[in-house]
Amino acid sequence: MTNPPFGWMDIISGNTLNQDRYVNDGFGYQLFLKMANEMNLKVEGVGFKSYYEAVNALKTGQIDVLLGAYYDKRVLGVGTSVLFPGYFSNPVVVVFLKGNERPVNSYEDLKGLKGLIRQEEGLYSLIYQGLPKDVQIEQVSGARKAYTMLLEGKADYMISSLYAIEAEIRRFKITDKVSITTKPLLSPELFFVFGSNSECLVLKPMFAEKLTQEKQNQGNINQILFKQVDKWIERFRYAPPLAVEISSGIGQNAPREVVEDLRFEN
Repeated sequence: MTNPPFGWMDIISGNTLNQDRYVNDGFGYQLFLKMANEMNLKVEGVGFKSYYEAVNALKTGQIDVLLGAYYDKRVLGVGTSVLFPGYFSNPVVVVFLKGNERPVNSYEDLKGLKGLIRQEEGLYSLIYQGLPKDVQIEQVSGARKAYTMLLEGKADYMISSLYAIEAEIRRFKITDKVSITTKPLLSPELFFVFGSNSECLVLKPMFAEKLTQEKQNQGNINQILFKQVDKWIERFRYAPPLAVEISSGIGQNAPREVVEDLRFEN
């Protein structure tokens, strides 16, 4: 639900007559929309409160395509049909509080440290089998909670996508307080995934051909990604820096992040 710049969902508040509306946005959605428009196809976005709700909706035929998933059979499985090629190789790195950084070439270099990983990024299921037994990583929900724990010293590091880090540290105005490793621990591919029982499955070869063409100019794809990073940051232009919020106690009793960040009045 909240994994910028790759995907997020805005909640447009309704009134007594209208229910709340969920509106999709993010890199995967905008790239898919661009390809569909160029093929004269209509796309109707459907928002869900969690990634796993969206996966279940795909398997049960409530939606036709999931616009961002890693190739993880334990999560996708029966009822899904992955579109090849992948649309983006996503480098996963480590972010430290500045002054506490260290070189990280493998998970072995994280032994003895307290780690975090954000649930909404969907990375834990990709890495947990390769973790040494004495490397413990806590899953937390929400960027605000994760970066607060990092700034407060409740965690030594966080494993995250390089571009998710970029979006959130600029949003929280803490670029001068963190240090990011340069060598990716992994670079999993992001895919579009069709429902295997969807009537739209016949369009899959067309999208595969179109995506192959798009990837011949990686600069154009990167431009869409960076635009989504900037879009996410812009919405928090006037928010105080996270470090100021922490020191002043602002936000300690705030609503959970998904409501605080993404709800707008209609």
